[in-house]
Parts: sequence; C-alpha cells; structure tokens
Amino acid sequence: MIYIDTDVAVRQPLDDLWEMNLHGHTVAAVRDPVVPWAGAPLGLPWSELGVPPDSPCFNSGVLVIETERWRSERIAERALDLLVRQVAPPR
Repeated sequence: MIYIDTDVAVRQPLDDLWEMNLHGHTVAAVRDPVVPWAGAPLGLPWSELGVPPDSPCFNSGVLVIETERWRSERIAERALDLLVRQVAPPR
C-alpha cells in the first residue's frame, strides 16, 4: 500500500514506489529532516518511550507499507497504544 498525506502533491507516476522491494521491512519512509533521530533537538521523549536516542525518525507524509506484515505485527494497534500512553493522563 502507498499512503500519501492530503497535503502532498503527486507530480509523477508512483510506479517506483509501488514496485519497491522493502527487503523484509514493514514500512519504507524518508528520514525526517527536522528530527532525524529520537534524541535530536526537538526530538521525541526517547527515554520515556524506551527507545535508544539514535533511533531514526521518519516523515510520515509518504509511506510504502507491506500490509500483511503491518497487520501481523499489529502496528496500528501498537501505535495507538503508544499514543494513548503518552497523551492520556495517568489514572
């Protein structure tokens, strides 16, 4: 699957993305130019999230997703759980 944010202008065919070999990875994305890794200035609260500070961060505007693996690894559910834990006040 190719995910594209609504603010992205597609100016050429997406054939290369559609045919991309993900080499066993679940998602392909471009490294975020502002926050290239979790511990970068303006980065994530990496220690609270339990990830190494050198973990790469990506821009989610365009993603190539291996849907079967996405589902089997429960990526959506895990992402929502992480969001709830970071945003929701503790009970």
